This record gives sequence, structure tokens and C-alpha cells, in this order.
Amino acid sequence: MTDETLAWPEASGRMQAAGFRTATGRIRWRLPGESTPHGELRFWHRAPDRWRVEDEQGVWHVKDGQRQLVRTRGRMEDMSSAGISFSVNHPRTLFGVRQGTGVVFDWLRQFPTPDGPGEPVEVAGRRAWEFAFLSVKRDRKPYPLRVTVDDATGTVLRQAMPEAGYLVEVVEFTPDAELPEDVFTWDGPVSTRHNDERAERERTSRWLNEADLPMPHWWPRGLGYHGGDGDPDTGAYRILLEVPGHPELSRWPVDTPMPSRWADRHQRRHVHRWRDDHWEWALAVDEPLTEADLTRVIESIHHRH
Repeated sequence: MTDETLAWPEASGRMQAAGFRTATGRIRWRLPGESTPHGELRFWHRAPDRWRVEDEQGVWHVKDGQRQLVRTRGRMEDMSSAGISFSVNHPRTLFGVRQGTGVVFDWLRQFPTPDGPGEPVEVAGRRAWEFAFLSVKRDRKPYPLRVTVDDATGTVLRQAMPEAGYLVEVVEFTPDAELPEDVFTWDGPVSTRHNDERAERERTSRWLNEADLPMPHWWPRGLGYHGGDGDPDTGAYRILLEVPGHPELSRWPVDTPMPSRWADRHQRRHVHRWRDDHWEWALAVDEPLTEADLTRVIESIHHRH
């Protein structure tokens, strides 16, 4: 680092330290290829996870520590049980997500390495440092992502890719502001459609897993199978049957030992063994079959020599 540049390790340390308790301000954004290509929003934030975000249409996002409300289809929806991801013009894109003692920035996965130290710039009237990050997929994203870090707080104040028409930038920023408690509350109507639909899916899933439903035990072309191993030259094979417990059926040429790489798999299961004129057979199961059931299984196998 010199007086005119800032090394990335030092900037990264400031970003991880997240040097503010609260913040409020205004963001402007421009996104390529969107039906609404640009706009502004205002935000209020208390670390680590309280949010209120408003745009031209009103309140967009409120997170009060218990509920996460997001405007969807013109109404506030309770999305507390959903793993939602916000569009890149949300302030979290710049500020990251606080986890434990650090901060996670999703964009670092695609743009992990700056092309040199940070250069001094000014954003929202604040001294800052701009880094140019190179993509891990430069054939698809040839332009650098320009990330600007606030000198005093380590807050990311701007992300830009001018060549692609992308910009998310803080234009007003007040860290450690005194925020009224009710700024993170919402007293208006809230739709529970998402939670109701999720609860109904979970109820249906539990019923399907627990109910003793009538099921067919025969199919015209037999049972399905997956995985396994085999030898095209001899016709030997090992497969997992698509029935409860996934029993393992294997065969290999008669009067030869089971391939050693298969035998080791059966140490903790019961193995039924039989043979015919051409093959040695093994069926590895969790619980032994009755003699009648085993006979029926064997008789159902269509031998193709």
C-alpha cells in the first residue's frame, strides 16, 4: 500500500469487520436487459439482519428479526420460511450478509481476484477505494467488476461494470445513524399465501410418506433398477432394485467365485444365494425373505442367457 493505493488484503479485512452498527441512505441502480432498467431506493439497516427497503412503489422489504416481508404482486408477503434471494439492486448486494464474525459477499465467488490495488475515488461524498475484479469465467464475463470500498467503514459503496451497463451505487450513506424502532415494523396487511402453500406441501409429503397406500406389486416390464456394475463380456451384473431398502441383485458365471469387488459390499446385509445352469445369483437384503417370497422373486426373473 502507498498513500495513493490500498492493498486488497487490507480492504478485505475492513469489509469483514463491517464497521457500522446501523446505516441509512439511498441507492441508485441500473441493470442491463431489465424491463425496468434503472431506479432508486432508500434503505434503513441495523446489523446484523434488520432491514427496511423502499422503492418508487413503496415498501419493498421489511425484516424485523422474526418476520421477513417482501412485496410480491403488489402486496406484502410473509416469506419467513423461504430461502429467498433478492435481485442485485438490493442493498445486501453491496453490504453482504453478516454470518458469525464475518461478512459473506456472493459476488466474490465469480470475481475472486482484484487486478491490482485499490485506487482512490469518492462515492457519496466519502473517500473510498476502487478495485477491478476479474471473473473466473472471462470467456463469458470479459469485463472486470469494479468494486468501491468505503475508507472509513469498509462498506462496499458501489459495484459497476460500465461496459455491460451495470451499476449499483450508494448516493447517500449515513453510518451509525439513530434509527427509530418502528422503522423495522410493518403494520399493514400481510399475505400468508407462501407459508400456507408450503405448509400444505409439507402436510401432503408427510401423508404420502406415512400412509399405508395401496400400491401395485407387479409391473408389465418388471421392476426398475439403477446404479451397479457389470461385465459385458460375461453378462455378469450387479444392480440396485428400485423397491424399499434397495436390495442388490447380482449374477456371475456359474462355478466361478463372486467378483471380489462385489463381495465386500454385502458384509452387513443378509445374502440369499442360488444358482441355475448358467449363473450364480445373490440377493443382498436388509432382512431375510421368507422361502416363499424368495421363490417368487426367483421365478419372476426372466432368464436371458
